[in-house]
Amino acid sequence: TLGFALCGLGLFGFAPMLGSASGAPALTFAMFALYNFSLSLAPGAISGEGLLAVELAPTRIRSIAQAVTVVGGRLGAAVAAFVFPALLGVIGRSALMVALGGVSIFGAVITFFAVPETKGRSLEEINDDADEAIAMAQSSSTPVASS
Repeated sequence: TLGFALCGLGLFGFAPMLGSASGAPALTFAMFALYNFSLSLAPGAISGEGLLAVELAPTRIRSIAQAVTVVGGRLGAAVAAFVFPALLGVIGRSALMVALGGVSIFGAVITFFAVPETKGRSLEEINDDADEAIAMAQSSSTPVASS
């Protein structure tokens, strides 16, 4: 959540400085640096989706969850490569930065309210894959008779 929120704040602070030629270069650099630093903060805005999808998915479908997040990230990058230049021509640099800051703040809100906290919990506890559940599943299956 913190990574997303700081990305948004950095973009909001950076946006008004894009249109002015006489802006404060140190402040412009500081806002851009805040944005770049927060991309790498904790899981951050970049690796959060790949890390959390695998961590929160049950063990038996963890590889599928990883595949879905990778494909989603690639599709998002492909769409952004075509949409952002078009938006830049229509709404301008400052407005595009404000829009991206809004997306980051929206990501922070969604992360805060929708993603469960996993700190200090094992993967088995998170996924309810405890030994008791595995033992019950194994005992309910019929054993194969050996000769």
